[in-house]
Amino acid sequence: MAGIYIHIPFCKQACTYCDFYFSTSSKMVDELVDGLILEIKLQKDYFKESNNDVINTIYFGGGTPSIIKPKHLQNIIEAICLNYNVANEIECTIEVNPDDCSANNIKAWKEMGINRVSCGVQSFVDKDLIFMNRSHSANEAEGAIKRMQDSGVTNISIDLIYGLPNMNEKVWAANLNQAKNLEVTHLSCYSLTVEEKTVLAHLVKKQLVKLDEQAAARDFEYLMHWSAQNGFEHYEISNLCKKGFESKHNSAYWKGIPYLGIGPSAHSFNGNFRQHNPPNMFSYLKSLNENKSYAVQEHLSFTEKYHEKIMIGLRLSQGIAHADMQNYLDDKIAKHFKSTLNKHLEKNNIVNLNDNFALSNQGKLIADYIIQDFFIA
Repeated sequence: MAGIYIHIPFCKQACTYCDFYFSTSSKMVDELVDGLILEIKLQKDYFKESNNDVINTIYFGGGTPSIIKPKHLQNIIEAICLNYNVANEIECTIEVNPDDCSANNIKAWKEMGINRVSCGVQSFVDKDLIFMNRSHSANEAEGAIKRMQDSGVTNISIDLIYGLPNMNEKVWAANLNQAKNLEVTHLSCYSLTVEEKTVLAHLVKKQLVKLDEQAAARDFEYLMHWSAQNGFEHYEISNLCKKGFESKHNSAYWKGIPYLGIGPSAHSFNGNFRQHNPPNMFSYLKSLNENKSYAVQEHLSFTEKYHEKIMIGLRLSQGIAHADMQNYLDDKIAKHFKSTLNKHLEKNNIVNLNDNFALSNQGKLIADYIIQDFFIA
């Protein structure tokens, strides 16, 4: 079992909060797609060292993959099928903006085998969408979801952001309830975070915008309560789903299953080492076309593997199995791990679930602190 991630770094405009690698110019779409297809061919043996060479998931992320022509997406999928051992039934996801979800695009995506859509709604409140510099309105978001459902697309995820300036409890509750009313099957909910070199960071620095961490914690507490009351499984700290609709692709990341990242700034993991591509489209394409080495490999130390296990595993609702954890402990790490675990069990930040340790709802509120506490200095 393995997955392939394709990074499409094009966006119509820069969102206020975004620090992902992207370009608002579409002049090099053709060149970029040619480069992606070339890298797909060059990396066809990437999974050969592992016993996980069957591709079960394909994920188009970005950026905004929905702004490139369907024929480009089709060519990329065909290249993957020609060069990799692709399972008969796969989860194939595309990230979309609501304003790209025309009936023609939806039809084309479905016909090429895309069967899951992750829609960047972010909010159903127009003033919040304007603040975030999103390119769609609340009505467009609702219309896009309904068009997809009318076209037979049932596996629909939407992104929502909480902790926005001046967002009160009623607004956050209304966003979640609108998602429920629209019968989406998956939610990815994120707290608004200040990242360096973003418009949001500039606004905060100039004291033009103030974020309220307590309000964000309140919103997250409400999310936990709401999910339990409305039939959504809170299977990962930021992700909720109706039964059977968890993201198979992202779940594979969290479970340490190998994946290949294609495109500028994309990351990969083959079970033995990680690698990442240049976070710049021009240097990425230049290296590919000149047949130069472009991916930087990173071999993880024993301690780094332990850190990753903690960091990823504690985000999941089922937590980490005690038995599985033994593969990541030496004498030094074991002593620190045991004392840290006992401390957070006593504080009810962590609970024991049939010999798995997982964050409690209380612990989820301070997840970053707890995870850092487990790390070896």
